[in-house]
Amino acid sequence: MTLTLRAPLLALGLTLALTACGRAAPLTEQEQRTVTELTANLKTRCVGRYLIDLPADLQTSGSATLQGMQVSTKKMTQQKFLEEMQKRETELRGMKHLKGYLFFYGDSEAYVNKSAAASIRKEGIWYFIHMREIYEAPSHRSIEVYRWDRGYRVKLEIAGADYRHDPTLSALGLSQLKPEQINDVGQKLSNTLDLARHFQGRADDDIPTGPGVCIDGGFIAGAASDKERIESSFYLTGRRDVSVDFSSDSSYAEETTLLQRAGEINAAINAVQGKTIRNSVVKLSDISQAEEWLIASTTISGVPGHRFRLEANSKIGSAKTPLLILQMVNGVFPSNIPEAERIKASLTEGEAVALWDAVSRTIRLRPGAMDAMPLPPVARSTLRVPLVSSGQPCPENGYWVASCDGKKYTRILFKDDLMPSIQTMEVVPYRWLPARLNAWLAQRERLPMVKVEREVRWHLDSFLSA
Repeated sequence: MTLTLRAPLLALGLTLALTACGRAAPLTEQEQRTVTELTANLKTRCVGRYLIDLPADLQTSGSATLQGMQVSTKKMTQQKFLEEMQKRETELRGMKHLKGYLFFYGDSEAYVNKSAAASIRKEGIWYFIHMREIYEAPSHRSIEVYRWDRGYRVKLEIAGADYRHDPTLSALGLSQLKPEQINDVGQKLSNTLDLARHFQGRADDDIPTGPGVCIDGGFIAGAASDKERIESSFYLTGRRDVSVDFSSDSSYAEETTLLQRAGEINAAINAVQGKTIRNSVVKLSDISQAEEWLIASTTISGVPGHRFRLEANSKIGSAKTPLLILQMVNGVFPSNIPEAERIKASLTEGEAVALWDAVSRTIRLRPGAMDAMPLPPVARSTLRVPLVSSGQPCPENGYWVASCDGKKYTRILFKDDLMPSIQTMEVVPYRWLPARLNAWLAQRERLPMVKVEREVRWHLDSFLSA
């Protein structure tokens, strides 16, 4: 992944044009009116675990990767969601593997027994486990999980592997694998279902409270992790060639900051006789290593325009300090705009810089977004919330605690969610091996393990702040 302003990136986004250097000229009266129109009614929006103020009239899109899962959303009615799920199930049932292997695991209890499957469906969650393609290796699996909430459908997808019944792998080869290598489908399904349970549909200007990550059309509650990548794009209505793109990545860090790459960037600019409008350090609240580089250019749409970039947390990318990139382009038209209409960029240089300054300086961390921090302790006797069993509706938003096999489990749960069961791992001996060999394999943690649903009783530890 390349996140630096180097020649390849410049080639993708813009071709620098010869322009004069110097300070930006004062805005004309018309430019001042345009900037006022764009910035007079900025609206706060949630992106990842951050907030940014943007013009009110926007079109949005985005994608996310959380804990290795591809996450996408789509606005639809609940009826449309149910029709889509039934269509997807019919489609998967009709697919046959070229070599005769079981393709769709909809009726199989290899990963989820019928009782647990029925419980998941009652939560409004649909999941499909299949072999991805009709020519895949017999061990390959694809996990899809769907849920509808408040007008939005979320889809979570991740690849898995199960070598337990792979005829291409010998018993000896199987015994040399660790349990999590033999079959990771159960664990990945459990993780994916957990994210789906914490999904809430969300209008693009709704600002949630509590720890969690905002995605396009939704919010997924939970503490920050080092496996989050969020991308959000905003397109100005009426000015389709102007867009703002935000990304955060907690799994990646650069070796240098943006300005420390000045040698490479300037060499690329000089090679095409281009122009830097401005490059400088930016002061942002509670955000480190924020730097920007503003460039004038001829864009890929063939008109003079601009590309601005801000980068923060460059060298310290982590769960709580993700690499942040904000970009704005002016003069890049969508592919569905006829070439004859791509006459000039919507904004002048002065207007583009003024809009950038108004928007880029508003990036800040959303309060409470990172950690699942309980409220100050509240005496159990004052909560007046009864114990609730798995499968029953959650009576209050809060941090709920349960115990199973001596272990303590904590979940953030919302009112009317179904209280979850706890999944534990159980060893599964090979039926075709003698007990002594199974015991030998068990001692060396070489036996496969399966997830087992355990019903528990939950108690409210603390309320979730409003």
